[in-house]
Amino acid sequence: MGSKHKASDARQDGRESPLPAAVLSRTLQVPFLPAKEANLLARSSTGHKLIVELGSRESLDPLLCGSKAANLARLRRAGFPVPPGFVITTEARRTDPVPSAEIERAYRKISLDKTKSAVRSSATAEDLPGLSFAGQYDSFLNISSLDELMAAIGRCRNSLNSERAQAYLRRSGLAPESAEMAVVVQQMIPADVSGVIFTANPLNGLRCQLLVNAVRGTGEAMVSGKTQPVQVVIEKSGLATSAGQASLLSARMEKDLAKTAVRIERFFGGPQDVEFAFAGDRLHVLQARPATALPEPKLPYPVIWGNRTNRKILDRATIFWSNWNTRENMP
Repeated sequence: MGSKHKASDARQDGRESPLPAAVLSRTLQVPFLPAKEANLLARSSTGHKLIVELGSRESLDPLLCGSKAANLARLRRAGFPVPPGFVITTEARRTDPVPSAEIERAYRKISLDKTKSAVRSSATAEDLPGLSFAGQYDSFLNISSLDELMAAIGRCRNSLNSERAQAYLRRSGLAPESAEMAVVVQQMIPADVSGVIFTANPLNGLRCQLLVNAVRGTGEAMVSGKTQPVQVVIEKSGLATSAGQASLLSARMEKDLAKTAVRIERFFGGPQDVEFAFAGDRLHVLQARPATALPEPKLPYPVIWGNRTNRKILDRATIFWSNWNTRENMP
């Protein structure tokens, strides 16, 4: 299959992409950037940028900064609470050695030398609709020095060539050489509670429900399976949890998280898988990607749909059915 995917298959901003056209159309959450952002990107001469600030015009480019960083950049520019950071671009991966002087300048410019950092993969084949690549590449948390940072960046970039990642690319129908790796470095959030919120319930497919998986501290323990998350279902209608559900979040934090997740879903135009962290009662958005493999909604009751309007109503809110005699109970 690799022979079919030539660099000339797709272009963006005059630069050739190693990704096939069918995949390039999915490197952002929507097929095309909104006009305002597309114009910004078109005016931005990325050239051979090795380091770009997260949220800059250049960081909107998924070919230069990978899908994860490009999505975070869009959220940060839109005012969502995304931690500050910078991106070591796909162009930098072609340099040897790693551009350490530029990385140190970026590191000190946004004061990451005064706090801990998180180093995450941002491949061009990652966080795509239908292809999340979750867990295929390496990320590193609680980086506390420049030396640790440089080592983590190298390991993160090299994870693109791991057997696990290469096998996943082949299973996904992509030639391993078609993907490129950028790295996003951000301020590490000292999380009291962290987790993932799905803007459509992945257990039953209901788009009218949010599902939260949360743990105390960072989400690393949850991802590794060491800690069982506390799971909470939130109804989009009223943004309220069902009575009796245990939660690690206060009612106000829960509502803040739910509102932000729904806004992110609307921003990207589809169901999202959003990683979050609370430091105290302050919310931080760490990642947003399309929710993949959602099942068809499973209704808790048999319904014969007479028209499409009924289905649209169910997608927006939970419906309660009654066998009351309407003539006796309605005016």
